[in-house]
Amino acid sequence: MAKRSSDRIGELEDKLKQANARIADLRRDLDAAEALVTAEREHVEDPHALIDTWIEAFDMVQGDDGQWTFQPWLDGWKRLREDHGDLVRRWNKLVPIYNAKVAPRGVGRPLAASEAQCAQALRLHKAGTSLRGIVEETGLGLPTVRTIVGRKHGTDRTSQRNELRRIEINRQEEVRRNARQRTRDGLPKRINDLLAAGRDLVVRAKGLR
Repeated sequence: MAKRSSDRIGELEDKLKQANARIADLRRDLDAAEALVTAEREHVEDPHALIDTWIEAFDMVQGDDGQWTFQPWLDGWKRLREDHGDLVRRWNKLVPIYNAKVAPRGVGRPLAASEAQCAQALRLHKAGTSLRGIVEETGLGLPTVRTIVGRKHGTDRTSQRNELRRIEINRQEEVRRNARQRTRDGLPKRINDLLAAGRDLVVRAKGLR
């Protein structure tokens, strides 16, 4: 018996629903593919531009394994720091020898304070006590206190005239420099990870074609 028109229409409606469901699935796949392409484009445009900047800024080179590194730049920078540290040590070693022979202390009037009083005045000054506060604490005269503090910092009249001064190392800057060094040490890994992520996105995109 021939199928009734209503049955035929029902079958066609079912097939249309299936086709619409398939189209919806394809549309979702297309949306996912477009989102992936957008992500890939953003990855390539922004991080790769940053990578190129890093490579240029740090004179990075590519090793035989294909990994980027700025070790030659770091080695040169390390040599400069070592040379600078060596010069500072040699200078600081020279300072007391020079001052003892070429610019001996004792120029001008004798200091009217004992070694203990000088040490006490310097401790108070280091703690932030004013010069007049140091005068009250130690019983020394204001000119004497000024001279004690000035000699410590090389700012008194006789020190400025004759003595060399040691180069003081800025410890806080050393801490900041070491922190920046740790950041630089991590850059090659970030660069190589970003490049690997880019290659993976390209492979995934090709798989959707």
